[in-house]
Amino acid sequence: MSDKITYFFVRGFMRSGTNWIGNLLNLHPDICCNGEYHLHRLYEGLDRITNPKRDPCSIFMSQDIRLAAIVEFERFAKRMIELGATQLDKSGATILGARTPCLLNRKVIRNARRIHLVRDGRDCLVSLTFHFLNLTGTRYPFEEFPLMQEKRALFQEDPEHFVNNPEKLLDDESWVRSRAKNWRHRVTLDQKFIARHQDIVYSTTYEKTHADTETVRNEIYRFLGADPAKAAPLTSKTSAGFKKEN
Repeated sequence: MSDKITYFFVRGFMRSGTNWIGNLLNLHPDICCNGEYHLHRLYEGLDRITNPKRDPCSIFMSQDIRLAAIVEFERFAKRMIELGATQLDKSGATILGARTPCLLNRKVIRNARRIHLVRDGRDCLVSLTFHFLNLTGTRYPFEEFPLMQEKRALFQEDPEHFVNNPEKLLDDESWVRSRAKNWRHRVTLDQKFIARHQDIVYSTTYEKTHADTETVRNEIYRFLGADPAKAAPLTSKTSAGFKKEN
C-alpha cells in the first residue's frame, strides 16, 4: 500500500449513473474506479461491535483499541480497492476509487473525497423498475408487492410488454410510493451531509453531466487532483446509457 495513493468514493441513489461516472473517471490514466464494493456494510458491523454504548463491558471501551480497529479496517478497505484496480489493469493509477450506490455519510475511509450524483427521481424509478424486472433467480425486491411480481412474470415472458404498454409499468401505487419515499429520504440525508462537508464532496446531477459531460468530467478530475489534459477522449461506453458502437 503506497502512501502516495489517494482514495475516493462515488455515491448516489440506485440507477443514478454511478457506473457511468466510474467509466468517465477510468478514461484518466491516473484514476481507477471500480465497484460495487459495499464496504460500508462491513464498517457498520465494525461500528456495532466497537461502539462502547452498546456494550459497556467491551474491550472497545478503550479509545485506543477502538481507533486501532478502525485504522485496521481502513487498511483492509484500501487493499480491496487496490486489488480492484488490478482487475481493470490500472495498477499504476494513484487515485483509486470505489463506486457503490449508497448514502454519502456511509463510512469506509475517514475524510476520503466523495463524488455525489443525483438523478431525477422519476427517471430513477423507471430505470430501477426495469432493472428489478430483469433480474432472474430472485424475487427481490418485490416480496411485498404482489402486483410487481405479476409484472415481472409478464416481463420475463415478453421483454417488450411494457414498451408496448407503458401505462402499466408504474400503475402499482404502493411500489411507486415506496421508491419515491426512499429516494427523497436518501437525497435529503445526502444534502445534509454536503452542507457539513462541502470540502470533500463534489456534487453534480445526471442531467447536468449528460448535457455537458466534458466540463463535468474535467471538474471531477481536478477535484481529485488529476490533470484533465491527460484523459482519453469520450467513447460510446462513456456516454449516458453506454451506447454500443455501430
